[in-house]
Amino acid sequence: MNQTSVSPHPVKFLTDRMMYWEVSEKLSRFGCYPIRREGPDWVWFNPITEKESVIPDREWEKLPKQTTRTAVRQLGIGWDEFLDA
Repeated sequence: MNQTSVSPHPVKFLTDRMMYWEVSEKLSRFGCYPIRREGPDWVWFNPITEKESVIPDREWEKLPKQTTRTAVRQLGIGWDEFLDA
């Protein structure tokens, strides 16, 4: 019998990319906030974990999934928690 696992976040896995504003909105729900701008990127800070991460702001382009996952992990937030926010 072939078992297939069903993703708890099917929509987000079908659309691998998110806009910067979507990422920033979700991060804000965890208490994170941008602390400075470095060129086209923002450095975000998580006061709970006291960690920072750089997130590119490409205005009209969606961010690659791996870029978002890396930033979320660097801020000390679980990927599933992030998607649920």
